[in-house]
Amino acid sequence: MRDQRVQLAPASLLLRALGFLIDWAVVLVVSIFLASGLGIEANGRLLVLLVTASVYEILCLVALSTTPGKMAMRMQVVDESGARLQPDTAILRYLVFFVTSPLFIVSYLAAAADPDRRAFHDRVAKTRVVKAPTTTEGGRSPKQSHGSARGLFFAARLLRPLRLLAMTSNLSRQRTSCPSSAVSRHPLEAAFRRSRELPSASRVDGRRS
Repeated sequence: MRDQRVQLAPASLLLRALGFLIDWAVVLVVSIFLASGLGIEANGRLLVLLVTASVYEILCLVALSTTPGKMAMRMQVVDESGARLQPDTAILRYLVFFVTSPLFIVSYLAAAADPDRRAFHDRVAKTRVVKAPTTTEGGRSPKQSHGSARGLFFAARLLRPLRLLAMTSNLSRQRTSCPSSAVSRHPLEAAFRRSRELPSASRVDGRRS
């Protein structure tokens, strides 16, 4: 029987930094789109950014053990045993990251001195950021053979409801800001309304004559 043990080497800090930048670029674009679609003013857009970032990070880690940015750098986040994160672990990890974000540089300097490259939030949540696993026989692990495709599909599914929500909200605001007569209707509805208005106009002209 072939040895299918998975090697979990810690990811370098450079890869983690690049993955972080990619993830926050995605979060920034999505939050701007949502804030614009929902009509949120400038003073509320920071809250939209923070909520989007937390949902993005936690859901991706629970469902995929990675994020689009980490996936691009071939990284995963696992617990100390190498298993996928549980929801409570993913939430704790993100909360600690958020609280310690002012000490971002100090946290990553500490990670540089740690053999497993763990930052403060990794130490508290007992997680590790590792390179995407490969089998000892060469090639990819069976669980990761289609990981990139699944990750892109999940990201698209995650962002689709947010996009629909923003579009619906934007349409609602347009309808409320425009008079009802200015809102475009279905052609059949417009023809029906015209057919009802014509007899009324004819009766008014007959009375006048």
